[in-house]
Formats: sequence, C-alpha cells, structure tokens
Amino acid sequence: MIELHEVIDSKGKMIMRPKEGGFVIPTRGTHQLQPGGDHIMLIGLTEAVKPGAQIPFTLTLKDGKTVEFTAVGKEFAGGKEDYQPGMGGSDDGEGMDMGESDG
Repeated sequence: MIELHEVIDSKGKMIMRPKEGGFVIPTRGTHQLQPGGDHIMLIGLTEAVKPGAQIPFTLTLKDGKTVEFTAVGKEFAGGKEDYQPGMGGSDDGEGMDMGESDG
C-alpha cells in the first residue's frame, strides 16, 4: 500500500499521518518530498528497499493525469519514530510520533 504522508506539530510533538486530500502543487510548481517532512510511505512491503534500488512510481493527479518517476532507495536509519497503534489522519493529532527534536 502507498500513502502520501505529512509531518505536523501536534501539541509539541512531531507526528506523521496520511495527508488527507493529497499534496497541492501549483501549476508549473514543485513540492519537495523528504524524510522528516512530506513523503510517500510504502506500507506492507514484502522485502526491504535497499540503497540504490530503483522504484518506479506512477502518481495520479486530481484531474486523472499521471506522472511517472523513479525513486532511488537511500540509506536512512529513521527519525526515532514511535509507532502508535491506531495511527491515522484524524483531526485529534493521532498519528505516528516522530520522537523528540534535537533542536
């Protein structure tokens, strides 16, 4: 399964959650995806994504058009995430705790 995720500050804690409605990208604009920020979350993989792996994606836009790109797997140890049961995109801030900030 694939989800678009955002990272937000909820009561002083950084949490990640599914981005309801997706990301809004202005015409001819860009939107940066990065660890610890907005990102594409792959869930339930049957094998690890190894550094250097090339992963093809097809994003479907609101108007039905598609954008194809290839992401490259990179080494990443995680952001000290605290996986919470029942994570979701509700307005009560429920989601995945991103751990304490270093600064």
